[in-house]
Formats: sequence, C-alpha cells, structure tokens
Amino acid sequence: MSGMAQQERTQWLGLLSRADCAWLEQLWLQLEQHLQPRMLAGPETGMLRLTTQASGSPVGFQFGEATCSRCVVEIGLHRGYAVQLGSDLRKAQLSACLDALFQGMAPTERAACLEPISLRLAEQQAERERLVASLTRAQQEMADLQDELALVQRESGEVAERTRISRD
Repeated sequence: MSGMAQQERTQWLGLLSRADCAWLEQLWLQLEQHLQPRMLAGPETGMLRLTTQASGSPVGFQFGEATCSRCVVEIGLHRGYAVQLGSDLRKAQLSACLDALFQGMAPTERAACLEPISLRLAEQQAERERLVASLTRAQQEMADLQDELALVQRESGEVAERTRISRD
C-alpha cells in the first residue's frame, strides 16, 4: 500500500473509530449487499496500558488502563481491522467490515460514504466547543461575582469595624 493510500486509510479508520455505532450500522446496511464477512479475530474486548512521559524526562510511566475492542474480518481479498477504545463489540465488528469494504471502493465512492460521518463528527465537535465556551464564560462570571461579593463583604466588615470602634 502506497504512503498516500495508507494515510487515506488511517483517516477513514479514525472516522470509523469516532463514529457512533448506530451510524456505522446504518452505513453497513446500505453497503453490505448480503456480504458475509469471515471473522479472523474477535470481536473481543481487552485492556490497553496507557503510558506517558513527563516533559524532559527520558523515562516513561504508566498512568492507567483503558478498555479497547478489536476485530479482524476478511471480505473477498480485503482484510478489515478495527481497534478502538471502549467495549462496544458490534462497533468494532462494523468498523472492521467497513474497513474491508472501503479498501475495494473507488476513492470518490468511499468519500461519499464517509462524508456524512465527517459532518456529524464536525457538528459534535462544534457543539462541544460551544459548550466549553459557555462553561468558560459562566465560570468567569462566577469568579467575577465572587470577587464582587468578597469586596462587598470586606467593605461591610470595614463599616462594622468603624462602627464598633466609634462606640468604644
């Protein structure tokens, strides 16, 4: 597989892994044409060890584990692979089947299949960004109100202290 084809495949595998299972199910029903994928591995669930490296440190460390699902299928001459976070076995199976199908498709046909998924994921990302912006504004407003409350309480305390001193 050429470098460009591998890059393209990496891109569609990323889209499949981020898509909802219902979207993949719908796409599979549109495309399957009574194909019978041969299961080579899975679908099965396992664990991944998550490691990272501190900035400037040559030594990595484990900071957790994550559940992942994988599946390998064969449709005709093409093998489809899926490894994704989570324990949704059906999604892993559908992703692997669609990967195998996409390998045999013309690029324009494949792009037409993936475009709705890309659009939905872009909409979800835009909604997440709107929510984060809204939460950030709300947090800033809360901080401003807390500062204002602290100032009012301080001024009120000063007035109360002056009143107490003038009585004494």
